[in-house]
Amino acid sequence: MEHLLQAIRVSYTLPELEKRLWQVASLVETREQELALPELKAFNEAKAIMSVVSNPEAYYSLSAQQGREIAFAAIERYDTRPEVDDFLPQEVLTNLADVVPGSLKGLTHLLLERDLAFAQNQIFREADAATRDQIIALLESGTSPYYSREDLLSALAWIGDERVQACFQSWRDHPPAWRAELIYPPDHYAMYGGWELTQQGHRRDLYYLTNYDLVPAGTAPAETLLRPVETIVPHEGVCGWCERPLLTLFAINLQRSRLAFLAGERLRIAMCMNCTLQGEHIFTDVDGNGTSRWSSLNGDRPAHLRFFDEEDISANSLPQRQLVLGVARRTPYISHGSHLGGCPLWVQYPEYPHCPGCQQTMVFVGQYEPYHVNYIEGIIYAFLCTKCGLATVGYQQT
Repeated sequence: MEHLLQAIRVSYTLPELEKRLWQVASLVETREQELALPELKAFNEAKAIMSVVSNPEAYYSLSAQQGREIAFAAIERYDTRPEVDDFLPQEVLTNLADVVPGSLKGLTHLLLERDLAFAQNQIFREADAATRDQIIALLESGTSPYYSREDLLSALAWIGDERVQACFQSWRDHPPAWRAELIYPPDHYAMYGGWELTQQGHRRDLYYLTNYDLVPAGTAPAETLLRPVETIVPHEGVCGWCERPLLTLFAINLQRSRLAFLAGERLRIAMCMNCTLQGEHIFTDVDGNGTSRWSSLNGDRPAHLRFFDEEDISANSLPQRQLVLGVARRTPYISHGSHLGGCPLWVQYPEYPHCPGCQQTMVFVGQYEPYHVNYIEGIIYAFLCTKCGLATVGYQQT
């Protein structure tokens, strides 16, 4: 806990350190002299101390009470230095919301009173009924001084209770006048909270509560040595669009008790290095016995699809079997890095694919973020429709 509180304390001094650095740096003549400045050393040391707030793992050991103490410190930092636009208070509060259950309970009204909009506004996940109703009132009146209607809708999505579901259904059935201000219909924003509103007006979750790390093989705990999950392994099939070999993103042994949240004995989810990394969803027929083959429901090849040389694809291939199943994460909302289960970390915006068989939104299974791969930036996402036995893989980058 102390390392986070220290980071918040140090953040108060950074603007003055930066100002002093610029003043002194403007007087030196060479780059070597600038690098030797004690002001630069002090500035870099402060930045290093503050960097811990961005790492979700720095919050893993916190109790709810400790998280609450850190939340108050972050709010105080915002109140004391609102002109500093480093988003440090927002990062702290977002990580607390994702990693430390209970740490923001009873505090969400304080967050609504301040300009703390950040990421997908999951800081309101544990909002009480009064704060939830205030968010609804601000949304409908358009009078929030800080939060846009998109911000408020995503906040409601993370709350996601029966009152929110009823509101989303009402706004879907009777679109309000402010619908014209939005890119998407109001009920679409439920996906920011990892669920969708069914035709019957009920919540349908698009993620699993179980959430496991995928870690480098050399750092995996002893109990995972049999590797119930393998990443990036060869596949016997070819892509029906580009005729390049398919690649197995995840090969999962479902007979292990830790993976019981996915039914069956074996699951393989495939991708195409040529087509998937262009943002195209290819669909494969899968079952609980390891079947994985090109699906006839893929349809015609997209007209804009490019064909990269096989040499280029081979040169930019992903490292095989680099990640294995690690330990369970504390909550399903810890979404950084590679993991199986839990919620996705969208690089851009929620993009759950629809199953071409039943047209339902597919459920997120896991994500792969390439480690130490300079030529591929972004995150690769796996999805499943258990009803139709179809899997697909998506890709987003900045």
